[in-house]
Amino acid sequence: MTSLRTAITGTWDEQGRWVMALICGVSAGIGGLTANIVVPHVVESTAIQAVLGGLIAGAAVLVGVTVFTLLHRMGR
Repeated sequence: MTSLRTAITGTWDEQGRWVMALICGVSAGIGGLTANIVVPHVVESTAIQAVLGGLIAGAAVLVGVTVFTLLHRMGR
């Protein structure tokens, strides 16, 4: 069994990149919306809001890549 990192890299190369981009884009959008709704209620500093929002959106993209890889593995 290959590592998740190897599987993600291999999946990106094998599959249509538009599917990966679509899933990552949707994940980033959901992460961005979540960050814009939740973070301002937790933190008052605008700079910290921007950093936390970026981290949440980036984490959402990683989750999207992982979901895509797992769905791709199940499809085989």
